[in-house]
Amino acid sequence: MFKLIKLILCISLFFSNLFAQNISIKLVFEQGFYDLFNAGEEWENLNANDVRYFVINKVSTDYAPYGISVSTGTGTLTAKIGVPYSGYRKFGHAISGIGSYNEPNPYAEIYCSAYAELNAWQGTNATLERVSNAIANTTSHEIGHLLNLYHVYSNPNFDPTCSGALNSNHIPNEPPNSCSSGPFSYLMDNLGSSQYDELRASDRVFSSYSDEVIRFAKNGGYNMTKSLVWGVPIGFNQESNINMADNLTFMVGTTHNLNGHYLKAGTIQVFVSVTNSKIVLKSGSTIKGYFTYLNDVLQFATTGNTIEIVGTLNLSSNNIIPSGITLTIKSGSNLNVGNFNITTTGGTISVEQNVTGNFAILKTGTTIKGLYTPQNAINASVSGQTIQLLP
Repeated sequence: MFKLIKLILCISLFFSNLFAQNISIKLVFEQGFYDLFNAGEEWENLNANDVRYFVINKVSTDYAPYGISVSTGTGTLTAKIGVPYSGYRKFGHAISGIGSYNEPNPYAEIYCSAYAELNAWQGTNATLERVSNAIANTTSHEIGHLLNLYHVYSNPNFDPTCSGALNSNHIPNEPPNSCSSGPFSYLMDNLGSSQYDELRASDRVFSSYSDEVIRFAKNGGYNMTKSLVWGVPIGFNQESNINMADNLTFMVGTTHNLNGHYLKAGTIQVFVSVTNSKIVLKSGSTIKGYFTYLNDVLQFATTGNTIEIVGTLNLSSNNIIPSGITLTIKSGSNLNVGNFNITTTGGTISVEQNVTGNFAILKTGTTIKGLYTPQNAINASVSGQTIQLLP
């Protein structure tokens, strides 16, 4: 049996290392872990190395789907297993804080002795599977906190837009609350009562909501199929485009750097700030997206939407504003068309006061027909049109 566990472990570690990018997990088995298996201790009938292999394999299995490798050698996230606990009994703690995965040296502590002191893991209850699952589940749970997972994410249908889901700091409230109940028997359950000892000893997995949040953290963005509030202490650098469905809400709970990408959802609520955004997509007053490139926002804009240029934008292609869409160059923005242009096939273009940049405005009467370089505006103009240069 244990040879099979070791074989599965080796395969799991191989594929995890193959797909891992910038997040990995290091498991450190402290002396306090090994002491629990000494003669006269509660787990003297178990082999410490058997439990160790089981724990490594289980945590590896939990995180393998996300390309997050697990080893006892190196890792960007550390779980210290077997640290003595003090104060009230708890099984583990994400010491560096929820969402600290992108900070220096994020780590969690796992308090194995807290299990050894309970009847559920003593005597005939102290089996390899029960003890190992309890430690492994707690390890994956606490690492989940480092990856910005909250207890309420055990609910596969958690909705941060539900009234009462978030506190005044825009952080998910602890369950149970009006938006979440449980336990759901998932890894992020907050099983605080001894009545859930059997659940702690079982082989649990991440809920579908937790699954997507881990993918969001790992990939620097993810096309969530559920609404999300995202806030991490030192801010978030987006590493891929985020395109969420029109019935979903994305809540910005941190300093969110677009980093050359776009963030699109049905509704975007900003509690902190979005940086390096050059373009905003709106439906009325509702923000639907933040973008870096105009050609990206045009693929999502629909009739009645407004596109606002709000930062410094250097065109990288020709762009056409279709009928029903309004493009507004906002006051304070800077537009440089280069050798490209913005034209319209029935859409509306407006330029506010105090706009800077390098472009000329081609008009028919008071209607803007396009934005060009001065020479290209001359080339595109027809009789009766005017060309307006920036002050």
